[in-house]
Amino acid sequence: WFGATHGPLELTLLVACGFAGLILGRAFYSGPIAQLKDRMRVSARTAAILAIGIIPWLILAASFEGFVSPFEAPPTSKIALGLLLAALFWAWTFAPTRPKIASQIVSN
Repeated sequence: WFGATHGPLELTLLVACGFAGLILGRAFYSGPIAQLKDRMRVSARTAAILAIGIIPWLILAASFEGFVSPFEAPPTSKIALGLLLAALFWAWTFAPTRPKIASQIVSN
């Protein structure tokens, strides 16, 4: 039960971190070598934005693991709280953005 209480959020965050690494890897292995520096600069910025968004959630997951999981509470309440944290992250991540803000980000 210990891993089930905080597992959904942590596993989701690990996948998100993997995507940040894939962004860097794609830039490294694609295109001509002469443009590698520019591709890596742009992709490192994108990966850093992802990391800035993921790090607070990792801190929350670690806090949950350290302060909630070890206590003698009913496993169902721990699992429900862990799923609630994961659902909050999923909602924050996959919520649609307003078109005006999204177009401003793309144009910059």
